[in-house]
Amino acid sequence: MITDVAQTLVGADDLVLLLSDTPGSTIYRVFASRTLPGCTPMIPLGEARQPEAGRMLQAALHSQGPLFLEDARQSPLINSEMATRFRLGSVFLVPLPGEGGLLGAIAARWTESRSAVDPVVVRALTLLARQSAHTLVRLRASEDRMGLWPLSDLPEHAAAHRGFTG
Repeated sequence: MITDVAQTLVGADDLVLLLSDTPGSTIYRVFASRTLPGCTPMIPLGEARQPEAGRMLQAALHSQGPLFLEDARQSPLINSEMATRFRLGSVFLVPLPGEGGLLGAIAARWTESRSAVDPVVVRALTLLARQSAHTLVRLRASEDRMGLWPLSDLPEHAAAHRGFTG
């Protein structure tokens, strides 16, 4: 649901919900994604984010707010080889703050550069991210108490058993 709403708001070619394996971890996996027809996902469902993406995530963690790169190929936060390989035009990242660090992020990619993201969309996506982070923290806490699979394992293990596809 998070990726459906976020994709509708930003209209990106590719949008992913990244979640940390454990709160405060630096390893993030794609928990859900939405990709427009004809566009290849940057990171497939269930896979860990590319190591080169760490600088952008760290910048978002530092700022605690949304981060937009008009031209990812020219940004020091993105490896230029990665930008070319994954056809990164513009990139928009909204962190999901959690207890003990960054819980994850909503990341959008356009294959062509764009000049900006509408400020109304930024505010709406920021609100969605904060509410989603709050809900995910509560879900993780209830999983711990009930002995369920961790959220980060859902795409690769539990999804197949529960009929989810991401």
